Amino acid sequence: MAKKDLKQLLAITNNSPFRTPALGERLAAMLNHNMAQLLGSNSDNLKVNNPDEYEWHPSEFLNRIVSIYLAVSVPTFFKHMIRK
Repeated sequence: MAKKDLKQLLAITNNSPFRTPALGERLAAMLNHNMAQLLGSNSDNLKVNNPDEYEWHPSEFLNRIVSIYLAVSVPTFFKHMIRK
């Protein structure tokens, strides 16, 4: 599910709505939160018993997040991204 959602999010981030301050700030906060969960000190808590059953592939998830960051490559978005 998350894999499909991230693909859809990547497809729509090339459009202008996420480049507006209000949506850009929310998108950056969500992506930053997910990055912190995947790479932060608590990342060891993200264990899944049957990763294939749930399509849990953290490295692929991380790649998609970075792709979204790059797709919304406008200066105002980067300001939101590094704010927190």
